[in-house]
Amino acid sequence: MKEIDNLFHTFKNQYGMNIGEIRLYSPIGEGWNEDGAVEFNNKLDEMRECDEIHVRINSGGGSVFSGNAMYASLKRFPKPVKVYVDGIAASIASVIMCAGDEVICPSNAIIMVHRPLNQIAGNVDDMKENIAILEKVQETIEEAYLNKCGKKLTRDKLKDLLIGEFGDGTWLSAREAQELGLVDTIEHECLVAAQIDDLSNAVINGVKMDLSNFKNTQI
Repeated sequence: MKEIDNLFHTFKNQYGMNIGEIRLYSPIGEGWNEDGAVEFNNKLDEMRECDEIHVRINSGGGSVFSGNAMYASLKRFPKPVKVYVDGIAASIASVIMCAGDEVICPSNAIIMVHRPLNQIAGNVDDMKENIAILEKVQETIEEAYLNKCGKKLTRDKLKDLLIGEFGDGTWLSAREAQELGLVDTIEHECLVAAQIDDLSNAVINGVKMDLSNFKNTQI
């Protein structure tokens, strides 16, 4: 199944509004340039005259630093931002999702949250430094989730979700995400084509997601 590239374009809806649309349909931090966030911000700058921005997400995540930069850019955008989850918003893609003034999901969408991951080799000092970095990174993504959820989600509950039953995060249905405040609106069910193409990859609506870092991937 062919993977779908990220796309940027503008269109006019039936009310004559100038709508800018961004599609995040690949791993975050890939598909445009080395860090992924540069072209994203360039395209946002080109959409300053739009009346509203729509961000459509179908991504298994990727670079936390690129994702945090995209989240911050969307939060600073001066016009309304609507986020649509077209299939899955997992890992850092679910953080970007939280930048929406309104997050809209079909009833069969999937949201996944987990603690930040890293792979490192080195001595004990390298390991200690990496732990400190991961703890700081986790604080940044916690703030994004909590800012979106308001009083519906406590920090302690969020930490439990990030850890999950098996230590590798939590998979949420659209309804569960709405109950937590991550999703604002549930729309009609949409067609989601999903398959497991080998033991480590899932393909959802044409987008490949690496499952090798997650032990509990029954979704």
